[in-house]
Amino acid sequence: MDIGTFTFCSTDEETRDHLLLHCRFAVEIWDWVKQRLGVPRTHFNSWQAMIGWLLQQRWSPRRRLLSLIVCQATVYHIWRERNDKKHERSPTTPLAIFNKIDRVTKDILLARRGNKGCTTLLSLWFKYS
Repeated sequence: MDIGTFTFCSTDEETRDHLLLHCRFAVEIWDWVKQRLGVPRTHFNSWQAMIGWLLQQRWSPRRRLLSLIVCQATVYHIWRERNDKKHERSPTTPLAIFNKIDRVTKDILLARRGNKGCTTLLSLWFKYS
């Protein structure tokens, strides 16, 4: 996916992998996210590698669900920040983006609290904080 000049670091080409995984702005956000998921040494060298990581069979269903929720929120907020910056809105820091991801993750997990098997998702999210 080629979507033009890159907004965060002014490289010549903005690609999905660079925008969402390799740009230092995104890397900093992913470092916080992976720390909170308890997998700080994980590295995504491509979109396909990230998808493969998300679909690992060795995870418990709860851990997989938490990872899916958090990764979706991360991709969404990086993309939203890219659009905000591209449309000349005030840029924010990677930490501010992570705080938004943290808040939306907590909101989603609190909303699922009454569902069978979801009571431990919030504690999983807090486990490595």
